[in-house]
Amino acid sequence: MKKLLYLFLTVLIVACSGEDSNNSNNNSNNSNNVDYFFEVEFGGVINRVQGNTSNLNSFINKNQCYTGIVPQWAISLSISDITDVSYISGQTMNLFLVLDDAQLGSNTGRISQLSGSYISDYLISIGSLPGTGANFKEYGTGDMGVITNINVTDLGTQPINTGVDFGETLKATYEGILYFYNVDTNQYDIPAPIRIEFNAVRIN
Repeated sequence: MKKLLYLFLTVLIVACSGEDSNNSNNNSNNSNNVDYFFEVEFGGVINRVQGNTSNLNSFINKNQCYTGIVPQWAISLSISDITDVSYISGQTMNLFLVLDDAQLGSNTGRISQLSGSYISDYLISIGSLPGTGANFKEYGTGDMGVITNINVTDLGTQPINTGVDFGETLKATYEGILYFYNVDTNQYDIPAPIRIEFNAVRIN
């Protein structure tokens, strides 16, 4: 997983290299900008980000909503700056999702990170461990961190030029019950519903 993350960060650095360094407010000179958003509902909180690629700094650095192929489809959804124009609701959080073999329709993937201070507090309150990884099994069975029935409705398109002309976004939804590790029973038997929806910018 570390190797995958390093590859993903490499792609991200390449994407950021197209940003206009002379523009003090971090707006790009893209000739083709697209709208993006994500909504993650977990632990009673609806986390939502919404914006346009005309501001590279927003979706790349502040409140992330993008995907890269490294070689799997890796999607980063996060809120780190609630003062940014892209912030709509929720608390600081991070969700990192990998699609095994992205295609239209039902997909399998993995949540390798589900974290944030409110997520940690929530998981502790229900008797699980702090949310630094993906310490759950979908519906209480299968492999840790794996989720199924991720509905992809649009694979999007690659940017014409990296960081210059963005293509259509990757669109997908997921709704399910994750069963988290129980520190009392040593079983994955604490249910927590989650809902994920996103139109993520393709950076490659």
